[in-house]
Amino acid sequence: MQIPDTLKIGALWYKVIQVDSSQIDVDSFHTGDCDDHTQTIRISKSISQEMKEVTLIHEILHAIDMQLDHDLVELLSSAIYQVLKENNLLTK
Repeated sequence: MQIPDTLKIGALWYKVIQVDSSQIDVDSFHTGDCDDHTQTIRISKSISQEMKEVTLIHEILHAIDMQLDHDLVELLSSAIYQVLKENNLLTK
């Protein structure tokens, strides 16, 4: 999957940017974040392509509903990625 520069999520356009890990405002276990006020998704550029793809799905879920439980978002993003990957639905 190519990481896009922009994504339309619901009625809003989000910028997707790849940044140094130090720019993500959370602990070292996180690989991205989503700011619903600025409509920006940030993904660490130092992680593998597969992790970038999982992270993008994860942050899209947050953009859809910022109130979703984080453990649920983790579960769903990994499961959705696995289905897409193993059924050859991702293109590079």
